[in-house]
Amino acid sequence: MRKLFIVLAIPVCFGLVACAAQPNYTTMAKTPIVKSDVAPQPVVRSGEHVVQQGETLYSVSRLYGVPLRDLIAWNNLSRPEQLEAGQTLHVTSPPNFSPAVDSEKQVLAEQCKAYIGTIVVPQSFDTAIKSLPVVAPKGEFETAVEYNARRSAASDNVPGILIIGKEPNREYLKYDADNQQLNVQRGAFFTDSAYYSSSVHTSVIVIASAYKPGGTYEASNAFGKKATIQIVQVTTKLIASTKPSISLFDQTNAKHTLALDSAVLGTLPLNPTETKQLRPKMHVAFVISPKEPFLDKYGGDFPLRQPTFQNPSDVRESVSRLSADIRCGLLLDGSNKVLASYPAY
Repeated sequence: MRKLFIVLAIPVCFGLVACAAQPNYTTMAKTPIVKSDVAPQPVVRSGEHVVQQGETLYSVSRLYGVPLRDLIAWNNLSRPEQLEAGQTLHVTSPPNFSPAVDSEKQVLAEQCKAYIGTIVVPQSFDTAIKSLPVVAPKGEFETAVEYNARRSAASDNVPGILIIGKEPNREYLKYDADNQQLNVQRGAFFTDSAYYSSSVHTSVIVIASAYKPGGTYEASNAFGKKATIQIVQVTTKLIASTKPSISLFDQTNAKHTLALDSAVLGTLPLNPTETKQLRPKMHVAFVISPKEPFLDKYGGDFPLRQPTFQNPSDVRESVSRLSADIRCGLLLDGSNKVLASYPAY
């Protein structure tokens, strides 16, 4: 019996070894699968950029040395100021991209040129918007057919062309004594507001921006340090192009957006005496074709940026936005005679 025990023990031992070498499927089946909370990273191809938290279209433009208007066109951005983290942007011309037809630019250039030497009657922004309809949103009990008919009826009375005037930024009407000429730079047609910048929001024309002090309130940080915050209410009136893929009045193909405002659109042959007489009375106007939704208003309730101890201001901007096809920029003298005209492409 002793020998039999030894003989039988050997296969039992081998059986245990064999069992240990096999996977324990029962245990594995009960092991939970741990899922990663990290989202898969998008595949970045050559000529693309994935937007990081805090990046703007302006910072991406600076990073790659690409004009803003190209980034807007290549990515078909209707709201270029609103980028989302993780969004993929083309930073080179994508395949099958077709730029605007040059013939359209030529037609527009001829139309703008026809204003030179004529007398125009610019309207103020407030007067111009009175001629535009206010189309209420689609009602709950209104069919799509009824809503579209109401929109069409409202659009029938919209003027095809409006000319809206504003004061120029005279800093960009610079005299060149060596060449006896006045250089008209792009920045002459633009004004910045609290939020809108001409070198960043290149498809927007700020007509007027007024700053008015509001009330004050007390605030403190996590350490108990207190400050008196001044509310500043900004009222801005602007024209927004319905073609956001273009940089208005940018004929330079400038690589760096900071150079946009200094770009010379054209020159006027004037001697110093003529310039001193004309320049103080010069103003600018825009030839536009209003487009739906015509006029909308937004903002005013929330601060544009968080107040700090260094800058304890709570700036809030209320915007009246007129949507339009912006066609020409006109430089006028004191009698509203058009001295120069520039297409808005």
